[in-house]
Amino acid sequence: TELGYHTRPLEKMFLRNQLTVFEAAAGGGVRLAGRITNALGRVGEGAQLRAELQFSARRRGLQAFTFPVAAVRHAGEVIEWEAVADVSGRLRPLGIIDAVWDVRLVLEADGVRTTTRLSVADTDLSGRPLPVRPRLTRMVADHVRPHVSAKGHLAFELVGEDPGRERARELITKSVQGRPGALAKSGYRRARALRRQLTSGDAKLRAYHEVFLRLPVKKRTVVFESHLGRQYSDSPRALYEEMRRQNLDFEAYWAYSGDPGAFPAEATLVRRWSLPYLKALAQAEFWVDNQSFPLKLAKRPETTYLQTWHGSALKKMGFDQPAQKILTRAQQAQQQQALDRFDRFLVRSEHDVRTLAKAFRLPERALLRVGYPRNDALVQARKAEEAGQARVRGPLA
Repeated sequence: TELGYHTRPLEKMFLRNQLTVFEAAAGGGVRLAGRITNALGRVGEGAQLRAELQFSARRRGLQAFTFPVAAVRHAGEVIEWEAVADVSGRLRPLGIIDAVWDVRLVLEADGVRTTTRLSVADTDLSGRPLPVRPRLTRMVADHVRPHVSAKGHLAFELVGEDPGRERARELITKSVQGRPGALAKSGYRRARALRRQLTSGDAKLRAYHEVFLRLPVKKRTVVFESHLGRQYSDSPRALYEEMRRQNLDFEAYWAYSGDPGAFPAEATLVRRWSLPYLKALAQAEFWVDNQSFPLKLAKRPETTYLQTWHGSALKKMGFDQPAQKILTRAQQAQQQQALDRFDRFLVRSEHDVRTLAKAFRLPERALLRVGYPRNDALVQARKAEEAGQARVRGPLA
């Protein structure tokens, strides 16, 4: 429990993946198999499993290649997998700057993905290197050879099969380390720095406030978000589906931060904190979420923010938290400004008024005493049951 596996979500877990099989396959491929430790049984036996192998250059920002995993299944306390990676046919390194390639397996259970490294213990990695076709030049390398990284994980390195390629590698290395190489590296670093600057959080905030907020509001446009974009769930989902059921005329955007596959196909999906996401928020007539849109984003007066929230205040919230009380006046004012964006705040009972509304310092005019939309299905089911029309038992989605 010191590792926190009993509370950590699956996508943030780093499960041990023991390589058990490594052998040559026909046509320049390699057959791999392994066992993933299913810590505390976090991946249920009924979960739908799929996986893929990722070969990625160790130098970050370069290319990566994926290979499907043919078989992945539960086997007691582990999850077993098997795959054949067509390394010679599909792996296309550049040939100079991507000398080392790391291998990872991405496991997906019911749509939730977690990444594992392939640990090597007693598995034999010997055998001839596999031929590859570098994109830039074959002067320095034309094969990849498996090896074990310093941390004990499977990796591949580019090698040349004859002494001539080794001499060519030495010549190119000297050129890269000389003045031409220094100039090229300097230009590359400046380009990367400019890219980081243009895609930074500060740049996006400026784009939102100085560009997107100047665009006209798009009537009948609604941006939905649940649990910071991690889920298609809760009251925002209930509202969205009821609006669809009533065939209302509106344009829907759904924010996501992970796998977009679980979100409705008929809505426009926008990745949280992307430029399309910021543009949609800036032009929307309505915001609907159950936690909080980014705190630093101002809401224009023409936009109505419906905050559904997601549960009872069984702990200290908002300004009742000790960490909030010790903030400076300027910091508290900034926090209050973010909370003041709520035009309507859904409450279920006077308990919410005494706790959540008070902790968020919400005015009476912002409180909407209508309950949680997600509970409507339960209320309707109870009415039907009392009328003898139906009985509801078992878990609800």
